Amino acid sequence: MLLTGQPVEPQLEFVYYPGCSLQGVNWEYDASFRAVCHELGISLIELDGWTCCGGSSAHSIDPVLASRLARENLALAGKSGKVLVAPCPACYQNLRRGQGALPAANEKPQRAKHGVPPPRKLADSQAGQARSSRPGNSQPCLAHQGVEPTAKEAAGVGGECFAAPTTLVFHVNEFFHQPPVWNRLRQAIRRPLVGLKPVAYYGCLVSRVGATPGSREVEDPTHLEKLLELAGASVCPWAYKTDCCGGSLGLTRPAIVNDLVAQLVDEAIKAGANCLVTDCPLCFANLDGRQLDVLRKDRELRLLPVFYISEVLALALGLRGVATWLSRHCVDPFPLLESLGFSREDLGKQTESWQV
Repeated sequence: MLLTGQPVEPQLEFVYYPGCSLQGVNWEYDASFRAVCHELGISLIELDGWTCCGGSSAHSIDPVLASRLARENLALAGKSGKVLVAPCPACYQNLRRGQGALPAANEKPQRAKHGVPPPRKLADSQAGQARSSRPGNSQPCLAHQGVEPTAKEAAGVGGECFAAPTTLVFHVNEFFHQPPVWNRLRQAIRRPLVGLKPVAYYGCLVSRVGATPGSREVEDPTHLEKLLELAGASVCPWAYKTDCCGGSLGLTRPAIVNDLVAQLVDEAIKAGANCLVTDCPLCFANLDGRQLDVLRKDRELRLLPVFYISEVLALALGLRGVATWLSRHCVDPFPLLESLGFSREDLGKQTESWQV
């Protein structure tokens, strides 16, 4: 089982699973997280040969495939013997599910302890034909070979791809709260963000996945608030921190997402916030990108900048070059930051070795 909440050994070297989202449209999340870790002297070793975790679609097409994708990535991470960090909540959820910490999607309750539904041939599914497009991954993983797992494999106890993984997996919030990481972060804060009044937005996924059953963190998570307070921000309490932003409905039902985003922004403003901070790439895409769509229909909407938690921490650490990431945002964050005393020179282009 996953050992969530257990302190990391102070080696300050971690295996990093960026996932497809952070390697694409959410590049600024990846870049800012790497930059913060670089500044703190933390080594992120990108998982060699990682493949897609299955995202939000594989489990709906073929739960066996989804579990195998996660287990193969966990098996790769297990070879390092190090803790795995996955910033994307969807990747984090799928990795935990592959580990058996969560029941497999569409699985009958009585089989939840196995983490994998009854085996069937993957060749019969469209997902079974998939191949990794990542450079260097010329060999298809076991999840793609159209083979039927044995009973032991289906139970997660046989074969490298199916062996019950013991790799410790952290989301970004858990990662920053590990004592060795937290202590370095606390000591490295050089520019407290006085005047930044954010609301912390977790979305509807990560807190329910990562929290210990029965924990307060399920319905009222506090990890983001603690990080923001450490950065010197004045966090505004609100009751919408775990409400859904619409998730992947942005492509199929954009009107629903627009309404949800408008409500979240409106409630954040009522709470006294001047920005929103999140740790989820899909939540960021909806909150940042959809505000302009809503504005076209409702001219009374006041826009709020949206930040990743890693971007906020980078500002508090006094890192140069954050404009490289912030210029990609749809809602312009520069007027707010300039009102807090950040000059264009402070936010200028980066030249550090962590440039991606």
